[in-house]
Amino acid sequence: MFPHGAADRKSQRQPAAATDLTRQVTLDPPRFMNLVGLLGWTFNGRILRRKHLSPVQLALFETLMPLFTLEDRFVLPIGLGVYAAAEKPAA
Repeated sequence: MFPHGAADRKSQRQPAAATDLTRQVTLDPPRFMNLVGLLGWTFNGRILRRKHLSPVQLALFETLMPLFTLEDRFVLPIGLGVYAAAEKPAA
């Protein structure tokens, strides 16, 4: 339809601002976090179809919170949130 695949080349082009940004910063690989929250959300929201946490579940969560910080030491394959960072090199 388009001569010489012009539409294909145009769709593969990146905006100039995006290419300039990737030259100016170093991107860290994205990291997942809050695996425990994902499990709790799935159990309560999807399986039990609850819209709110019970006071017992909230108290249990707050009691176990110091243990959940251990997940920061591992690279998780999945999680409720994603953390991505870019670092600008020193001038």
